[in-house]
Amino acid sequence: MDVSILIRSLNAEALLTRCLTALAKQQTKLRSEIVLLDCSSDDRTREIARSFGVNIYTIPRNLFTFSSALNAGAQLCRGEFMISLSADAVPAREDWLDTLIAPLLSSPNVTASFSRQVPWEQDPIPQQQEIATEFGEAAWLRDKANFQQLLNENLEPFALLTFSNVSSCMRRDFILSHPFYELPYFEDRAFALDVLSAGTAFAYAPESVVYHSHAPHLPAALSVSERGVVSRAAINREAARRFNKPLENLFISTPRRALLEVPATFSRSALKILKTLLISRSASRRSEIAYYISQGGIALGTLRAVTAVHQDGPLALKRSDPTKLFLQARKDRT
Repeated sequence: MDVSILIRSLNAEALLTRCLTALAKQQTKLRSEIVLLDCSSDDRTREIARSFGVNIYTIPRNLFTFSSALNAGAQLCRGEFMISLSADAVPAREDWLDTLIAPLLSSPNVTASFSRQVPWEQDPIPQQQEIATEFGEAAWLRDKANFQQLLNENLEPFALLTFSNVSSCMRRDFILSHPFYELPYFEDRAFALDVLSAGTAFAYAPESVVYHSHAPHLPAALSVSERGVVSRAAINREAARRFNKPLENLFISTPRRALLEVPATFSRSALKILKTLLISRSASRRSEIAYYISQGGIALGTLRAVTAVHQDGPLALKRSDPTKLFLQARKDRT
């Protein structure tokens, strides 16, 4: 087996058919398998997966974390390479797989790669612009040498560790020897730090494209922001330790600065909402308003997280133990 495509799912029926159909259409000579690790969905997720002949494993919801699922998945998969693909991500082209794995096949020093993400047509315009900015069209490679050089130019480690498990390819033996860390968020960037620390590299493969985005939602934005900032501080601290970088320069912001940013963010969001209501005639007006409202959630989540980090200090990175999840993974026999 060359490639295992690991999909983690929970009530994913909305886009799973499109995702699996796109996988079935891949033009590749690689031998592959699809492994679905499902968190006891109560919709048609497993039924849909069965119709595509997918290998299905069911786990209890209460045991799921992003990291433990990836680590358990690495043990369940059989391929030399393991691809992490979100159940709500849809490959956009028939060469998605080959272009994603290409950097790893071209050099034994490349341990991982990740795809470009593009928004859906119905997404709010500002969200589309945000995704386009984050996932550009130019390929790049990050190795230990250029990471150290950029750190010396006083750039933040977290920003240099851009990596996304929405659609990524990794050498499975590396995951088995360097399991993912248990973090509230951004476990993929902590993994990228391990890749560099081991003296290997990871690549951005923009020709491998997936459709992926989430509808703006205030509570979700607040939660993701808070978990993201906490994880960001932990990753920065570990990078500072490994690469001998002064820690005091690596915090995201002070609580005072975050506190000042909250009313400014709410003011900008209020003005954008008012402008959208008065000027916009597009069908996406409601979703654009939801997007601007969610920005307030991001600000509040950041404030809460930064305050907690400065009070308690950053989390220490600890590898996720998938043993319990792995032992309770039940293979679908129907």
